[in-house]
Amino acid sequence: MSKKHLIIPFFFVGVILLSLVACNDSTQIGSSFNPDNSTEVIALDTFTLFTSTVKVDSLITSGSNRILVGSYLDDRLGKISSKSYFQIGIPAGVDVLESAVFDSISLVLSYNYYWGDTLATQNIAVHTLSEELAFEDDETALYNVSEFDYSAAPIATRSFLPRPNRGKALEIRLPNYLGATWLELAKDDSELLSDQEQFLDEFPGLVLVADTLNGACMLGFQANISTDDLGKTQGTYLRVYYHEQGDEKYLDFPLVNTNLQFNQIDYDSDNPTLAALSTQKSILSSEDTFRETYLQAGVGLMTRIEIPYVDKILELGNTSVTMYAELIIRPVNRSFDYLRLPAGFNTFESDAINRFRTQLDLSYQLSLDSEFDRSTYYKVDITDFILEDLDQDAIKNNVFLLTLPQFSNSTERLVLGGTRHPSNPMQLRVIVTRFY
Repeated sequence: MSKKHLIIPFFFVGVILLSLVACNDSTQIGSSFNPDNSTEVIALDTFTLFTSTVKVDSLITSGSNRILVGSYLDDRLGKISSKSYFQIGIPAGVDVLESAVFDSISLVLSYNYYWGDTLATQNIAVHTLSEELAFEDDETALYNVSEFDYSAAPIATRSFLPRPNRGKALEIRLPNYLGATWLELAKDDSELLSDQEQFLDEFPGLVLVADTLNGACMLGFQANISTDDLGKTQGTYLRVYYHEQGDEKYLDFPLVNTNLQFNQIDYDSDNPTLAALSTQKSILSSEDTFRETYLQAGVGLMTRIEIPYVDKILELGNTSVTMYAELIIRPVNRSFDYLRLPAGFNTFESDAINRFRTQLDLSYQLSLDSEFDRSTYYKVDITDFILEDLDQDAIKNNVFLLTLPQFSNSTERLVLGGTRHPSNPMQLRVIVTRFY
């Protein structure tokens, strides 16, 4: 641990430290100090950090209000793909005349997310579920590793260029027989269109599957049904188009049971980078991944930070006061889009086998270097955490887990420099005052 020394009058030390720590409370290690004595400010910035990547065993993806479908090839993590499962409900207020004539039926999907190359052609197939979507016994959620049977052959496919920012929904044309059958049921005032359970028995739902060979983008669509300011329906639904006496009309079958809609998100387990992460207990050191660590939403990749030698501060003696501690976290140059950098991270204390303990209420400061692309970094004050640790009778195992904010309903990815990264290293900085 290197030290940078500076002997200056106590008054000026106070001014410097107040500018560093603002309103943070400080706790002295040892006996009370005498301001009349000489004072030494010590900046410690070479603490050992162990940085690594870990992965959750499963991640809740149901009830997120986002249908994720697509695939893309990540330059570091390999192929990422997502299928989405959901149920379709009966229409509200069915009032169709006997003279109604069927025109077409489409699956309508309102964009609310994308990740990847939207200039590449995307291919999505629509399959019908072969079994009912349901929670396992004693469960209240579905996960990125959950799966249900669906038809091998799709009922429809669509090749298209994504347009997520143009305010227009994606429509996938479905087979005429499906829409014509449902329109006849509506004309007959069938009980099947007034009883949701009966309808689901006949039509369990849909699965959207992307082309995993040539995919280049992950797309997100709003699951819940809503109405915009212009009265236009937003969300996911099947729309049956028909006409009555020359008038064009439609009948909507909305996505229902949104708590059961979920995304099955997978990654290429043969990728040598991630093959070592067989369980949540597994730890992939940044020394084995080009001195980088990874965060990947949807898949469940997290960055693990361990501070093993906090107790070294105590070796400075019983007249030292820890005034300030911060982590400096640096994304790896040219591995990210400035417009998509998160404002910060979800931060959790963890045990030795990567189980979540307490979520920490930390405030991250993001400093961007978009001009020279050299020194973009996050700074986070962990003074209180370090002081609490130093007050313990036994120094605990200091492990943090960082996750991206949209951990379960996106596929955002971020690459961070590990503690020994040549240009973007992660650092712990501690300011200590010693009194003589």
